[in-house]
Amino acid sequence: MEIITLTKDSLPGALFAAVQIVKRGGVIVFPTDTIYGIGGNAELAGVAKRVIRIKARLKEKGMPILVRDVKMARKYAYIDMWTEELLGQIWPGAVSVILHKKDVVPDIISGGRDTIAIRVSAHPFMAELFRQIDFPLIGTSANRSGAAHPKSLDEFLKDLRDRNEKPDLIINAGELQDTEPSTILDVTNRKNPVILRKGVVTKSQLEELLERPL
Repeated sequence: MEIITLTKDSLPGALFAAVQIVKRGGVIVFPTDTIYGIGGNAELAGVAKRVIRIKARLKEKGMPILVRDVKMARKYAYIDMWTEELLGQIWPGAVSVILHKKDVVPDIISGGRDTIAIRVSAHPFMAELFRQIDFPLIGTSANRSGAAHPKSLDEFLKDLRDRNEKPDLIINAGELQDTEPSTILDVTNRKNPVILRKGVVTKSQLEELLERPL
């Protein structure tokens, strides 16, 4: 397991290492605009299985994915014109959207459901990473399942010391600004969008975007 502290000088090397690892099916820990995430190529069921082992996570829970933009999201979920307009307003940003998934998404990632949570992160490192890859990343929180959401990596690194299964690379950007995960908005029924998890983006902010109460 390699740890790279993210600075202006280390950014090119960190990006190169991250790209090479996810392209070969490895697992990385990375900063986002909310909390730290852990993941790898979301098209590969084997990567998902490894992330589940590292997190000690139940397979039935499913995991969100990160994409570059709405165009990439279309490859993995069904998006109509209304949804595309909505995504254009909230992405990149701290809202994960529940959509009906396409078959290319492995069932182990969706927890066997026909839906998937998708987001575009606004963190500069993730934006640069997605410029160099053409597949989505698993984007679940970098912690043991059920533990506090990771604003910094201290607790997760301690937890990894005695674990046999570890990520290949950790990008350590220090303490992140936000302490909450992304807000989860279910739009599978466009007539009745539902907030499934409160997060960085508030209910009132989403209601303003949707122009309707939630």
